[in-house]
Amino acid sequence: MQHQNDFRCKTLPHYLNVIRSVVSLADIVISACGEKLSVTEKTRLITEVGAAHTAINKAVSEGKEIRSDVDSEITEIPFEHKELQEAIDSVSRELQHVEKELISQEILKEKCRDKIQRTQAKLLQAEATQNKANAQKAEKETARNVGIGLLLIPFIGIPLILGASKEIERIQLLIDFTSEVKGSLSVKRDKQKQELKQCYLKITELRIKQAQHENLREKERKVIMMKKQSDELFDAQRKVKQHLSFLSKIQCKVEVLRNQCTEETFYGMSGIKDRLQDIFTFIQLEGFEKELLWDTRVCTRLTELDNKIPKFNSIYFNSSQIQNGD
Repeated sequence: MQHQNDFRCKTLPHYLNVIRSVVSLADIVISACGEKLSVTEKTRLITEVGAAHTAINKAVSEGKEIRSDVDSEITEIPFEHKELQEAIDSVSRELQHVEKELISQEILKEKCRDKIQRTQAKLLQAEATQNKANAQKAEKETARNVGIGLLLIPFIGIPLILGASKEIERIQLLIDFTSEVKGSLSVKRDKQKQELKQCYLKITELRIKQAQHENLREKERKVIMMKKQSDELFDAQRKVKQHLSFLSKIQCKVEVLRNQCTEETFYGMSGIKDRLQDIFTFIQLEGFEKELLWDTRVCTRLTELDNKIPKFNSIYFNSSQIQNGD
């Protein structure tokens, strides 16, 4: 935006002087009404052409300096426009990947903890069952020993021994089964703890990456700012070139007119009316669209020129009123 403002500030005053001179030229040739120009009119015309020539040269010179500045800054951009966008996309993808993976690991961590809690609860239940069974086994072993001590009384000792032995055998099966369950649960719990440990390690790794997010975000902000600046530069370059091309075309047209409007080369309206019409028409068609060369003063002058062109054309290009004007 700064380059566009600079272009406007430096070229607009000169361009306004060009338009003023062009409007004055229209007034001079219209007032002559197709007749030969008087000495005073000829002097005024040559003066205005010279003024327009000086003003347009200054405008083009100032415009070229601005264009040179813009072109120079663009060559200093560290990477191409497309690469800027690719860099932004790369940073965004990296940020999204870290954040999604962290969320995934947090969910996995909670699942692992729930599994361990359930497995631990089953282990405690198995432990309680086994402890109860061991206590029952001890009681039955005591009863069996009592029965052995009562073998002198067979009808008491033998049934007691047999009953206790069967219970001990049943309880031992329960103890053995419970031991297997406990072993299986312990292995499962250890595996789950290892999974949880790996999960915590992964989360720690991701937390470290997350701590780097601010650096990544700062990088993203810088890249976005650079892209914005490059976009502005490319836009400024496009507009400056467009407006400079407009001024350069006027410069060429005025240069041709000036070469035909010196004391030595001026031979009357017949030699310059086409040049004047070319300048009038070109500025009329293009001038209203140039935003960097626009203000109320320019608008006023262009409107005046727009109103004078039909009169000029009717005098010098109406087939029934063509005169040499010499």
